[in-house]
Amino acid sequence: MKIEIANLGVIQKAEIDLKPLTVFIGGNGTGKTWTAYTLASILGEYGSERYWQAYLDKKTQQRYPIIDNAIEEFLQEGTVRIRGNASNFF
Repeated sequence: MKIEIANLGVIQKAEIDLKPLTVFIGGNGTGKTWTAYTLASILGEYGSERYWQAYLDKKTQQRYPIIDNAIEEFLQEGTVRIRGNASNFF
């Protein structure tokens, strides 16, 4: 899965090819932790549990419009680019 990140902390733009094991390597203050936390929040168990509960409550479009639209686009087009501020996902 390829993820594109832009304007996340010190990261201006990055494209990450996520694999079953992805390791971020770099110096201090380069955005590794921000990137890992953001991906874990969106794709991890806690983020997915919150999303699926909203889905069951039929409130995904209200609570997670960016993610909901991205999933819909992915299902239709086979690819998606998510744009937005990290604060929009939490």
